Amino acid sequence: MAGDFLQRSRHGTKFMFRRRIPLDLVSAFGRTELYRSVGTADARLAAIRARFLAGACDALFQRARQLIRS
Repeated sequence: MAGDFLQRSRHGTKFMFRRRIPLDLVSAFGRTELYRSVGTADARLAAIRARFLAGACDALFQRARQLIRS
């Protein structure tokens, strides 16, 4: 799963985490995706960090939905 959110940086020197923001939340975030360096060129470490960021994004999206509904 986390590998789906990883891609190499423009120069190929490190991995980037990239996640599309769900359509129902795009207006709240003002953008269509989240993009952040995981700070490493090691694929195994990048996958671990991406897994953590994916979980954090899931929690962020859930919290945003709760705030919008209330």
